[in-house]
Amino acid sequence: VSADSMKMVARLLVGCCLLVLVAGYEGCNDGTVLLGDSTCSDFVQRRANPVIEIDGYEQHWELLPDDSISARMRMGYKVTSGSASRGFKSITDDADSIDVDSLDVRGPNGISLSREISIDQGNYRMVTFYFPGGALNPEDGTFMVEVTYTMRNAQCRNDLEEVKREEFDAQWANIWQVPVSNIVYSFQLPAGEWKDNSPRILEPTGLTSSPTYTTPPGKGPRIEYAFSSAELNIGRDPNSIVFAWERLGSDPAVDDLRSCNAGTLAGLLFLLFLLLLIPIGCCCAFFLCKKKPPPVNTGGGGYPNQAFNNQPVFPQQYPQQYPPQYPPQYDPQGQIPMAQNAWAGPGQIPMATPADEPPPYEVAANLPVATPGGPPATSGGGKW
Repeated sequence: VSADSMKMVARLLVGCCLLVLVAGYEGCNDGTVLLGDSTCSDFVQRRANPVIEIDGYEQHWELLPDDSISARMRMGYKVTSGSASRGFKSITDDADSIDVDSLDVRGPNGISLSREISIDQGNYRMVTFYFPGGALNPEDGTFMVEVTYTMRNAQCRNDLEEVKREEFDAQWANIWQVPVSNIVYSFQLPAGEWKDNSPRILEPTGLTSSPTYTTPPGKGPRIEYAFSSAELNIGRDPNSIVFAWERLGSDPAVDDLRSCNAGTLAGLLFLLFLLLLIPIGCCCAFFLCKKKPPPVNTGGGGYPNQAFNNQPVFPQQYPQQYPPQYPPQYDPQGQIPMAQNAWAGPGQIPMATPADEPPPYEVAANLPVATPGGPPATSGGGKW
């Protein structure tokens, strides 16, 4: 057996061991057990047989006259294998905005349970409570836990509706890491004047049955619905549960509520900003990046349209230096440029040009040459 074959076999064995370890960890952390409550050696059994399940889950919310919302949550904890020392549940999201007070956790017969409050990385407010006796076992049956508390600033107003609509989104209620069955949610309004369809369920949609409406004595309308786990998509990525209601009369307190559409409006404004910014940026880029013509080289700093002997001088006709398109041509004897419309370099004398262009000069003495048939030419010093 070659060394390469042995290395390949070793890599396969290491890979299999890693897969087993990952599968074991996922079996303990697949959302069906609480880590640290029981051993995770038999992960196959634990994936098929969860340690904890919730048999009976109720959420009852009530809008109070001061616009706070009271919550009463009942959960039936049932251990099917091993033992559990504690349970936990999210009670709000947006912990920075929603305030909680009067939190109380009780077990069967009203016994008080030790509890703790924390904020997780998703900004959910969590309550952790501990079962009496240090552990909950299968022989203990279903252990009912009731959590009560009051939320402030939990509802919001919908600014996109013609009539001011109040909404309460309790998406955290559907988040669970264990199987949940027998779910009942309800929402109660206080006594007052409400529209006929208040309260109602906005989400989830497509419910399989109709909710129950009642009006308890001394209170306003109440809605109750028995959900299935599929309707709420109970789990780690659940559907939202949203209740809505409208008042018949105006209430200044509604204007003080936080907006349900703050994120949506911010997104629309950002999109509008982008729609305005893109064409503006394109226009600026067009003008800034537009190719500019190369500067004209006048040789001595003059202007391309300066006059020579009352005749305009154009760079295309009289370049003062030799660009590539105007290569200088010289007479081998006198070193005078021979090409028409070409200029000599610094210190040289321009060659003779047609009659409509600057007059010719004598090369050697730099004196004017007499024009045939005309008056005698004079030099600048009075000499011929």
